[in-house]
Amino acid sequence: MKNILLVLCLLAAFFLFSCSGEDNSNKKKIVYWSMWNEVEPQGQVIKDAIKDYMKKYDDVVVEVNWNGREIRKTLQPALDNNQEIDLWDEDLERTIRNWGKYALALDDYVANSYDNTDGKPYQDVVMKSLLDLSKTYSEDGKIYAIPYQPFTFLIMYNKDHF
Repeated sequence: MKNILLVLCLLAAFFLFSCSGEDNSNKKKIVYWSMWNEVEPQGQVIKDAIKDYMKKYDDVVVEVNWNGREIRKTLQPALDNNQEIDLWDEDLERTIRNWGKYALALDDYVANSYDNTDGKPYQDVVMKSLLDLSKTYSEDGKIYAIPYQPFTFLIMYNKDHF
């Protein structure tokens, strides 16, 4: 999971640097809004991945806003008011359908190879179904968000009926 998120952060960093500001120490800054709370297990995984990323790329600082599920209320007004948010996570369908107009199409970026993709395009080292799912929610068939974990479906049944 950490590696997938790290790849996602790397991917984001490559295209975000052109639109990110710099902090007082002249480091490039990525502003990330998370749908997780910092103390949740997923938040802790993301926090560790960000620390690893900033160790590897010491000229970058990731500023995290741990919104929790409140992001569903706070993201829209922030985006509408041009608040600096380079990267956010939330439900894939909601992200694309509600906030896709604020997002950069990632198709060219997933076609590139990166440090940790062993010379292969990013799209060849992740589950194809995750990228395909992202395309299904966009009106133009482009990729505006990349899920960093597959969906889990729970099927319950009454064994007495079978």
